[in-house]
Order: sequence, then structure tokens, then C-alpha cells
Amino acid sequence: MPTYNNIEALNQQYYAQCLQSIIENIELCLDEGLGLAPDKIDGKIYGTEFDLDDLLRMDTATLYKTVGDGVGAAILTPNEGRKRLNKPPLNGGDTVYMQQQDFSLEALAKRDAKEDPFASAKQPALDPPSPVPALPPPAKGGRPGQDTPLLPDGTPFCSEPPDAPNFSADLPAMTALAGWELRSQLGLAA
Repeated sequence: MPTYNNIEALNQQYYAQCLQSIIENIELCLDEGLGLAPDKIDGKIYGTEFDLDDLLRMDTATLYKTVGDGVGAAILTPNEGRKRLNKPPLNGGDTVYMQQQDFSLEALAKRDAKEDPFASAKQPALDPPSPVPALPPPAKGGRPGQDTPLLPDGTPFCSEPPDAPNFSADLPAMTALAGWELRSQLGLAA
């Protein structure tokens, strides 16, 4: 039994337990009386159905969420959703939309009507990349025994502070140390 403060649940329960069988029998009698069921007329199946939207009216928050979900999932057009809310239609509201990267069904139909819908548009030729300027010639400076390039203003370019140690001289020792540390972490050190 639904709670008594939920009108929507009470209406659905009343419809399911009292009215549904009566309404479906009336629809069936109308179909048979009008000669609509079960035959096809001109390849189409006709029948009668009652509009139960007003009978199963939802609370406002649920109605807005349901309509919003229908429009957001591209099941309803914005104007169909507005009609359910008794709002007037908007210009352009009869097109189904999805997310921004998706296209409307109308735009896809227009694209597919072309002779080759998947032909890519020719891109204009790009300009060749500009050449990278050459580094300035090395000049004597920086740490002793090293050539240091000069900046355009004539000052020496140095990527390390002048007092940085010269690790290139200690490269064999550093390689041995790194190898020993790796072996010890792997449990291979003797």
C-alpha cells in the first residue's frame, strides 16, 4: 500500500485495480464496433486508445523530471515535452536533440541525401613550417673546459648554475652506483 502523501502512487493503484480492465474493454469494443481490429486497413493497424495522461497525472516535480528525461534522451522533442506541460510550442522545438557532439536527425538526413555523404571536405594546404633558428655558435665561457652558447644579447647561456658539479666526469661511478642500487632493491646484491 503506497503512502497517503504520494498522489501519483494512489492514482496508479486506483487505475490498476479498478479502471484498467474497464478502459481496455471499452477500447476493444470500440475497435470491434468500428471494424478496426484485428485487420489491417491499407497496410496500417488502426485502433482506439484513451489518453490516460490526465488520469495518471504526476506531481509537478516528477512530471518535470519525466519530461526532461524524455527530451534529454531524444525520445520527445522539446515541443512534445512542452505540450505535456500545457506550454505553447517554440520555434525549432520540433527537432530531436541529443548532446552537443551529436547532430539532429534533420541534419543527418540532409547530410545523407548528398551523393557521397561521407566525402571529406578538402582542407586548404598548410604553409610549410618556418625553419627553426640555428643556435648561436658556442663561445668559451661557463665552467672550465666547456663551450657555452651565447644568448642574443651576448650573455652566456647556462642551463645549470655556475657552481653545479660536473657529473659527466663521474659518469662511470654513477652508473656503477645505480646498478648496485637496482641489484640491491631486486635482492640480487652480493
